[in-house]
Amino acid sequence: MQTWRLIIHETPLAGSLNMAVDAHLFSALSDAPATILRFYRWARPTASLGAGQSLERAVDAEFCRRNGIDIVRRPTGGKVVLHHDEITYAVVSNDETAFGPTLASSYRRISEALVLGLAGLGLSAAPAGPPPADYAKGIVPCFSRPARDEIEIGGRKIVGSAQKRIGSRFLQHGSVPLRHDEDLLRRVTSFDDG
Repeated sequence: MQTWRLIIHETPLAGSLNMAVDAHLFSALSDAPATILRFYRWARPTASLGAGQSLERAVDAEFCRRNGIDIVRRPTGGKVVLHHDEITYAVVSNDETAFGPTLASSYRRISEALVLGLAGLGLSAAPAGPPPADYAKGIVPCFSRPARDEIEIGGRKIVGSAQKRIGSRFLQHGSVPLRHDEDLLRRVTSFDDG
């Protein structure tokens, strides 16, 4: 059994520093199986874009600038996330014995662990099924709809996650909001679901 390394940053960090730490942990993995679990927070509200998202389509950069909201790009994929009053996790690993050999298997195993952790808090969570066909190409924010194997309670997404994988090495980010500010999210993203 492998021993995991646990990093807990109690002091909130700037978004760019959070992303730099995660990218460094990912690139520093050696060939020996290893897993690092990191928990952290954000020094100020930050919109993070998935690796392939268009800044112009995903966020209202002028609104963010005027209101002191940072914008960063994650090395992982997924949709735009507003990090504000949340706990963020990062799992960095190359241990196929623990997580399996594919993005789908490692994502699913992390989701199963999250469900168990939430059950320990008395919450009845479950991994989501497949999203609607238009979800993948849309510009909706991350928490608008769950993707396959993301965590939901009663049909509402409560943990958003995204992963980058190269061979056996992966970095998975996850956002666990403590409070959801729908109005601020709409203004940051200029998204209207109605």
